[in-house]
Parts: sequence; structure tokens; C-alpha cells
Amino acid sequence: MIPPAARRHKRARPRASSYTRAMPSGKRTNHRGSPGSGEHAGARRVDTIARAQGGIGPGLRRAEAYLALNERVRALIPEGARGEITIACVERDCLVIAAASSARAAQARLLADSLLEAVRNHWPEELARTRVIVTPGLNLN
Repeated sequence: MIPPAARRHKRARPRASSYTRAMPSGKRTNHRGSPGSGEHAGARRVDTIARAQGGIGPGLRRAEAYLALNERVRALIPEGARGEITIACVERDCLVIAAASSARAAQARLLADSLLEAVRNHWPEELARTRVIVTPGLNLN
């Protein structure tokens, strides 16, 4: 005879309660507790974001500014790292530099002061500091 502590029982899947059975199918939740419609819990619709920021135009202009900024500082980044170190964005007074790996992030930290100086000549707002983020899979070559 097998002692009770050694027995392994399959966990039964919880059944829908009378409360959840009475709910419309769109109101039921999945195993994470978010709506079962398949949408991500923190996701927002693009049109909602665009309306809140005055349309999509300002976002496109800002993206174009980052692309132009990357072209201007491209010469400061070593040739072998150009697709793996790039300007990600500007947050208030901080230049954010993206790197494809931790090794490229270390290289980007060494380049940060020279990139900051170069960007100050081209960016309309004052920049005081830098931050390096690791973005796995980044390869712009």
C-alpha cells in the first residue's frame, strides 16, 4: 500500500462557477485575470495614442529627427558597431543610447560623452546626461 504522502493526485481543472457561467463570454477572464478577448493587459490602441498626442504627425517628425541624428553621429561609432549602437531617443535632458548586447553597451558607455557632445550641436533642447539600454536583437545593418 502507498502511503498518503507519496500519492500524487492530478489537480482537477477548476470548473466555471455559476457566476462565470452567467457572464457574457467577452467578460470572462483567462488564466492571468485579464479579459479573455486576447488583448494584452497594458496595450493601447494606436489611434487612441495618436489622438491624445495631436495626431500621428508629431510622432513621425520626431522619428525622422532621430534618424537624422543617427546619421550625423554615425562617424563617431566604430564601423563594426554601427548597426549595434544607435541613438534610441531623447527623454527630457537625457540622450538614450541603444546597444545590441552587454558588450556593445560597455562600448557605448565609453562613447557616450563624445556622442552627447555631438548631439548637443544638433538637438534643439539642452541635454545633460546619457543612458545606455540593452536592446537584444538590435541590428540596423
